[in-house]
Amino acid sequence: GKSSWRLDLANTLYNQVNPVLLSTKGRYIWAESPYTTVYSQGTNSTGPVVIESRGDVSIGNSSDIPTEATLRSAFLKASRNHFPPSGKAPEDLLFTAPQYNLWIQCLYNPTQEKVLDYAARAVENGFPPGVIMIDTNWAEYYGSLDFHPARFPSPRSMCDKLHQLGFKVMVWVVPFVSPDSNIFREARKKGYLLRNINNLTAISEWWDGYSALVDFSQPEANEWFHARLRKLIDIGIDGFKFDGG
Repeated sequence: GKSSWRLDLANTLYNQVNPVLLSTKGRYIWAESPYTTVYSQGTNSTGPVVIESRGDVSIGNSSDIPTEATLRSAFLKASRNHFPPSGKAPEDLLFTAPQYNLWIQCLYNPTQEKVLDYAARAVENGFPPGVIMIDTNWAEYYGSLDFHPARFPSPRSMCDKLHQLGFKVMVWVVPFVSPDSNIFREARKKGYLLRNINNLTAISEWWDGYSALVDFSQPEANEWFHARLRKLIDIGIDGFKFDGG
């Protein structure tokens, strides 16, 4: 008998995906709109891969010479045509030193004390300083870009101490906004949140619950969000881990 497996890029629910499909034969498929991929399996062989698209789909071939058509060449051709590199390189420290992500250490309960203790013990035990990344719940709720005042009573002094130890400091940032929060009410009033087909503020399920989302297609919403990120840079934050969108 035959069986099939479907992946609808419009209904991934909990995370972001890239709308590109690469082949080891040097071919690629790219679309600006979500599409569904159907993989069929026959009794004795693999069946065709079917693309069901809601919009235009680009199909590319990286080389007419079979020996030069590879997975790598497919990616490079798709990148050149659809998502070319900006030419800007990430911070050197991300490649030359460890990245310490506190998600496993702190889970949903990071605090200033825990962050400083972790960094100090890493150095004391002979690990080189690098990039330390403070994960979820450093703020009071999703959408807030201010440190939780109880968990992080003095984020500027925390950053100063981490810098003295040789660390760069990053925080985890998502596009989600907790409903019924001050930031939610501000963003909704300004029209900065995504709307559903009924022109109401969209509330979406993700891995940490239900939230609204900032509409980054609006230049004003972008600037509003970036202005709040700049305030974090002013107190010593060196970078951001953008997740979930």
